[in-house]
Amino acid sequence: MTFDQAVRFLSNRILFSPKKDPTRLKFLLAAVGSPQEKLAIIHVAGTNGKGSVTTMTSAILQAAGYSVGAYLSPYVFDVRERWMVNGQPISEAELARHVAELAPHVEAMERHGEYGAITEFELKTAVAFKHFAEVGVDYAVIEVGIGGTYDSTNIIPPPLVAAITSIGFDHMSLLGNTLGEIASQKAGILKRGTRTCVTPVTEPEALAAIQTKAALEGVPLCPVSGNELPASVNLALRGPHQRTNASTATCIARTLEIPEAAIRQGLETATLPGRFQLCQSRRLILDGAHNEDGAQTLAAALREEFPGEKFTFVMGSKQSHAPGPFLAELVPLIDSLIATEPSFKPTPIAEVIAAANALGLSVQRISRVPEAIHEALKSPLRVVVTGSFYVVGDTPEALRSG
Repeated sequence: MTFDQAVRFLSNRILFSPKKDPTRLKFLLAAVGSPQEKLAIIHVAGTNGKGSVTTMTSAILQAAGYSVGAYLSPYVFDVRERWMVNGQPISEAELARHVAELAPHVEAMERHGEYGAITEFELKTAVAFKHFAEVGVDYAVIEVGIGGTYDSTNIIPPPLVAAITSIGFDHMSLLGNTLGEIASQKAGILKRGTRTCVTPVTEPEALAAIQTKAALEGVPLCPVSGNELPASVNLALRGPHQRTNASTATCIARTLEIPEAAIRQGLETATLPGRFQLCQSRRLILDGAHNEDGAQTLAAALREEFPGEKFTFVMGSKQSHAPGPFLAELVPLIDSLIATEPSFKPTPIAEVIAAANALGLSVQRISRVPEAIHEALKSPLRVVVTGSFYVVGDTPEALRSG
């Protein structure tokens, strides 16, 4: 199997299964030796901030001299970003080999139908556990896909440390309509035997749901105040929200008794595509925010990094994300707006335009993301590309340099 064939095999799987059943992925992994049972895992859930905390924690552990696997979702520019070992993506050859070895078992399950078809995310998760176990990483930092209780990553035994980064309104059709319901789903990663659950969540309803699950499983809670950072640390990831994420990663590391020098080094070197990524000499900002909380976080980062400025926005949305509430959080910062569509499952551009017009914004329509960004860069203002990781991912490679 070639790399391109492997990518096609992954993308040809169904996205979601109507059966929320961890037995399906456990059965697949049992066919290749149940690699998830052989890993020392840090499990990271939350509405926003999961990828940053996963990346920072991985960088800290690597700075301490450990071999570290990081499973991230979604990818931004290259599918191989999902499987990182010591800061480097899986090779094309290794990804092709893992998929080729899993494929006969996937196809057999699909033929027999006892467990239902393996989903795309389940297969990617299987690749992660298999790859990290075969490489022999000291730690695997695993980012939850959606929720926690029924997420494919939650087939693991009790992790060493669990983290819940934030609770906000996202994927409500799957997770619930209140912060308490959503938090309960995300707290589903807590298991008896885990050393601690690290969380900066303070909203009362959400925190109460996390506390209830933690008490049920006997997992101590480690609250994050935001004051845990090493003195004068210079974070590589920008924005005020990253201080909370960095504090969360710091608490995880201290639970694992990682030296302070490694914590500082990891926080000062951890980078992640599409998270307030500054390009073109700070003229172009790429940020994959896609929900209300993400928009609020993006707005705060823009105000801190570029006080008093307004921006030209290029905005598109993935199917199932509502553009109206997202844009509403950004209106005071928008000088002009170009509506566009990501290349993967977009919200129709007409819906983005209607949402913008309802907020009193005038909009230029350019369907393809590359053309939209090039047009935006004709403006004298800084350009913000946002609304979906898929919009960010469609940014031309030539524009992504610093």
